[in-house]
Amino acid sequence: MENKIEPSTLTSSPLPQVSVSPRVNLLKILLFTALGLIVVSGFVFIGIQIGRNQILIQQPVVVQPTIAPIETDQMTITGVIRTSGLSDYERQKLDLTNVIYQLTDFNRIDKQDINGYYLLSSDKTIETFLGTCVQIIGTEPTEWKNKNKSDSYLRTTILLNSISQIDNSKCSPYSVNPSENIAGTEKLTLRGIVSNNNRPAPDINYDYQIKLSKPFLDKNSSSGSPQQVSLVDAVPDTNNVWIELTNNLNHEVEIQGYMEWGYAESKYFKITSIKSVQ
Repeated sequence: MENKIEPSTLTSSPLPQVSVSPRVNLLKILLFTALGLIVVSGFVFIGIQIGRNQILIQQPVVVQPTIAPIETDQMTITGVIRTSGLSDYERQKLDLTNVIYQLTDFNRIDKQDINGYYLLSSDKTIETFLGTCVQIIGTEPTEWKNKNKSDSYLRTTILLNSISQIDNSKCSPYSVNPSENIAGTEKLTLRGIVSNNNRPAPDINYDYQIKLSKPFLDKNSSSGSPQQVSLVDAVPDTNNVWIELTNNLNHEVEIQGYMEWGYAESKYFKITSIKSVQ
């Protein structure tokens, strides 16, 4: 009898099936997602830091100084304070509407072409220094450094930082030695009160006036005929006379000197000696 093999005996047994818990799959997904977020966040952080560094390089931080910067072009000048002598028209033309005083009567080695400095300052105490020897510290405005000075009487401007009075012997606005008198000029002795005067122009040194106690007859006046004079412009002849004059300002004095011709057929009194009247 022939053995028969049943079909069921030829079929291989199936492999056992491994069941995966849905919970394990969820944990894996969450883990990979968290790792991805960490990586992405790292790249974003690095990019932000690089951007910030670039901004800092392109835009440096400006630190405001706590101490005012030192002016490298400051000038220290010794001279005598005078009135500016500018007319209203000239003040408007030169844009110096508030300028009242100037520093002049000084010796400059580095700027021989400058005869004075118009003082740019709102300090009203400058008036107390009028006619005295001072030392000033200041700076020349940029717009005036290369300006043609011919229209400003060979003067420039200075932005005043400080001013201090020094002994008048430190200045030399007039001659050291007495000048020679013009032959035939009558020597006069007058009494009166000497005071500061406003200059008629920046370069005309009529810086003093004498209000006479008694008028005198000027036989050769600028009018062309004899004229009684009670108020005259005055100019000291020497530095020593000027120092004595400043010591007696606004007091009665006795002066000696000569009437001389000045600017534009004007006349002034040249003081050769002065003494106080008790």
